[in-house]
Formats: sequence, structure tokens, C-alpha cells
Amino acid sequence: QADIMVGAALHDAPGRTDAGCVYLFQGGATLSSRGAESADMTFDGASLNDQVGNRITCGDLNGDGFTDLVIASQ
Repeated sequence: QADIMVGAALHDAPGRTDAGCVYLFQGGATLSSRGAESADMTFDGASLNDQVGNRITCGDLNGDGFTDLVIASQ
């Protein structure tokens, strides 16, 4: 089952305008009907204007045979 990651670079966290957020949804039968509030994991920007999630990519960066995730910020 495939997982999906969604970046929301302009997401506002309390006291952190445009901090950004990345949502991880693990695959399954209900994946298409889930909203951000039901994400399996979230990665929030730590500071004002971080814009976490403005770029997301993946690949085997270190050659260990496992897919690595890269989340970029502003």
C-alpha cells in the first residue's frame, strides 16, 4: 500500500505565520477520504516563515536500499 505526503508551505501554526507543515498519510482503504486532521504524522515548521513543505522529494540518498525522504523549507 502506497503512502502519500502533502506539503502545506503556508500553513500557520500558533504564533508562527507561514511556518508550513507536511502531512504523512499511510496507505489503506480510507486514504482518499482523509483530511489533514487525520494525518498519521505531521512535520511542522519551527519558526515564522519557515515554509516547511515547499519542496518534498525522495530517493535512496545514501545507497542503503531504502527510500529516504527530503523535506525542504524556505
